[in-house]
Amino acid sequence: MSVLWIGEQRFAAGLLWQRGEVTGRAARRAARDSRSSWTVDVSGQTGFVDDAEGPGGTKPLAGALMALLRGRSRGEETWIAFVEEDGGDGAGERRAGVVRCSGGVLLADGDEVFASAEEAMEAVDPAGLEGALVVATPGLAGRFPDAVEVDAEGLLQAALEVDELSAVRSGGASRKRVAWLVAFAVVGAAGILGWANRTEIGIWMGWIEVKKEEARPRVVVGINSRR
Repeated sequence: MSVLWIGEQRFAAGLLWQRGEVTGRAARRAARDSRSSWTVDVSGQTGFVDDAEGPGGTKPLAGALMALLRGRSRGEETWIAFVEEDGGDGAGERRAGVVRCSGGVLLADGDEVFASAEEAMEAVDPAGLEGALVVATPGLAGRFPDAVEVDAEGLLQAALEVDELSAVRSGGASRKRVAWLVAFAVVGAAGILGWANRTEIGIWMGWIEVKKEEARPRVVVGINSRR
């Protein structure tokens, strides 16, 4: 993955998107299989990404594009976006992110980052653009006829609707499960203690009646020691 600088804000790119939202064990398994440390949900899909370039606190570029294009894609849910960096330290070539969406669903491997805009152009098959709305930032929009232009300001505004990436949860027990285990342990301990002292508890609660022994007549035996 990479973190792209757009409008002086860092965006996470290069996520691996699931077909839908995944949680719990399924999420931990997906993170383990993809060697990911961070996750985020966007429009009913869960994305995962590794810890390279420190994505903590960033928002996914794909999520910002989804939010932005809801009102600008003219009802078309199949699109491909070319987004070039415009910030960062300014050293070297600006990287470019390419995000693909088909039928309103982010493609599993459709969130990529390239070292330059030229590499991004070469990597995309022209046939893949047929029937798709092309979206591009100002420096790239002129390369595509009828492309919808998006700028940094629009992406930053759309990003307000998107959640930040969060660390993948470990496999520890949930709070609810821990509470149940504690309650079970308390009840179990009380049961053991109650069974060990069942007689005393029964007498105290009145469940067990203690029979009083009848008083026996006192017998006094006298011994005559005179002979």
